[in-house]
Parts: sequence; C-alpha cells; structure tokens
Amino acid sequence: MTANEYKENEIKLIEIKNSLLDMLLDSKIDFIVNGDQKYCLNNTINVCIVGIVSEALMLATKQFCGISNGSACTSENYSPSYVLTAMGLPKDRIESSIRISWGSETDIDDIKENFLNLLNVVKAMVQ
Repeated sequence: MTANEYKENEIKLIEIKNSLLDMLLDSKIDFIVNGDQKYCLNNTINVCIVGIVSEALMLATKQFCGISNGSACTSENYSPSYVLTAMGLPKDRIESSIRISWGSETDIDDIKENFLNLLNVVKAMVQ
C-alpha cells in the first residue's frame, strides 16, 4: 500500500466513523461512547446504548449487521469485553456496550443503511 492509499483509506474510515456518530446523535438514543476517541482506531466505535442488553441487540440485528460486545479477538463468544472491564467501567455499562467496526472497502451507504436499521431496532427495544 502506498502512502497515498493509506491516507485515502484513513480519510474514508474517519468519514464513516463521523457519519455513524452523527447518526447516533440524531437518533436521540441515550448512549455513551466508550474510550477517548483521540486514542481509538478510526475503523471502530465502542458504544454503550443505555437500557439495552448487548447480547439481545446482537441477536436482534444479526440479519443485517455483525456487532460484538467484546473485542475482535473474542468475537466468537458473548463474553463481556475484557478491555472495558480493564478500563474500570461499571458492569451495567459493559453489558450495554457494543463494538462496531468497518474497513476501507466498506461502502459508506451500506454501513449507514445497516446502522440505521440497528438504530431502529434499538428504538423499538427501549419503548
């Protein structure tokens, strides 16, 4: 990968992240972004959706997106994130947290559509 390709990919990853964060803000859903974003990867968001059990959300949205409640290396099980535990977050916040990630090949319109579906499921679950 050339330096130019790397820069273009980083711009796209940041654009997707900002779009998803904007969608979260616009949704009026009660959420907390986990981690200081200046130290987080540009292709990942870890967010606590207040009042939602992450396992239930994972099951309710599996037809249109893959989310996790743990790190990428433990995505095959439903164990709470050891990273969030190490950060000292309260258990209820960890149990309501999901990780969303994407790559440079991700189509921004596709991820926005799928994320909107996820947000609609969240809204239905909190009513």
